[in-house]
Amino acid sequence: MSSGSGSRGGGEVYLRFLANGLAKHGCEVHAIIPSAARMDELAASLAPDAQVTRLPVTATYERRLRNIGAIFDAGQQARVAAALAAVRPDVVHVNQQVAEDGLDFVRAAERSGIPWVSTIHIGHSAHALGARWGRLRDLVTTKALGRLGSVYVTVSEASRGQLASRFSKNAAKPDILVVHNGVPVPEPLALVAARKSARHDWGIANGEIVVGAVGRIEAQKNPLALIDHLESLATYAQTVRLVWIGDGQLRDELEREATARLGRHRLIVDGWRNDAATRMAGFDIFALPSIYEGLPLALLEAMHAGLPIVATRTDGMPEAIEHGVSGLLCSSGDEFQRSLKRLLRDAELRNALGGSARDAAQQRFSCTVMAARLMKIYRQQTDARRR
Repeated sequence: MSSGSGSRGGGEVYLRFLANGLAKHGCEVHAIIPSAARMDELAASLAPDAQVTRLPVTATYERRLRNIGAIFDAGQQARVAAALAAVRPDVVHVNQQVAEDGLDFVRAAERSGIPWVSTIHIGHSAHALGARWGRLRDLVTTKALGRLGSVYVTVSEASRGQLASRFSKNAAKPDILVVHNGVPVPEPLALVAARKSARHDWGIANGEIVVGAVGRIEAQKNPLALIDHLESLATYAQTVRLVWIGDGQLRDELEREATARLGRHRLIVDGWRNDAATRMAGFDIFALPSIYEGLPLALLEAMHAGLPIVATRTDGMPEAIEHGVSGLLCSSGDEFQRSLKRLLRDAELRNALGGSARDAAQQRFSCTVMAARLMKIYRQQTDARRR
């Protein structure tokens, strides 16, 4: 069940990849997706691997009081519980972006009497993220989740630690397990063709190096930092192009800053693409200067594409990237800039890091590996409920 935050963020695309992995293991998958128009794209993408039901519900971020409104919406909880009972699944899997997201949905799952689990992608508290009424919202979240007798899944050890710390004063502490994200494994020939097509579309000249990013152009992803770093690397200004696959509220500011500080035509915003996982093969370097993350799908897709990666050393990033082996992790802006410079001038290093990243991704971060690990948790929950 989707919490309804939108179709394009990695936390919701996760459901598409999970459905694909579960279907490959022979599971029958039924997806319950809020009926809001912003969820149409996700619902359509799930159709090949899941039976999709659209449900008229109010998502947490549509509520003025956010999780406080959700926790007291007994009517919606009853409707969701009835919808789950109508499907009659063996297990319910609720998808929460952050811990306070979809509290009404997890309470509905508990009310249904069906075994359930929940994935929480970001372990940071609302207060830590600077949210309005953050402390109060965190108190409501911790009490609500602590009283439910299920298992919570996080996508990284870092997120698990953040979430566990919020229950440290609870007498009864919920089980929190880690299942790393997984993404589809691309065909090598598809990547070759996508690289040629993308660089043609972007107008990349021979000798130019593409530094690329994928995702929402929002403050969390820290897009303006890339302008700072490339401006400082003036030696490479005429041979580097910056490509961002995605869109968001900071797009206009990003384009203005790039034009003013890097020159015209140095930035290309490619918009939202359904083929981003292969389209990024047109990059020479994948850059991710995010302020915080869970375990971003775009990072794993870049690994599968064999790209050298420079990323901030935050949250789940070090669990995917081994510094100096499958990418470069940075603890400061200065370190990020130095690492980017190393990759720009050293093609052999780019090739070595990209090859190691691809090998690691194929072993650890595929849809089928993720689904197999979650299926073990599903069985544990159904067995426990039967007992």
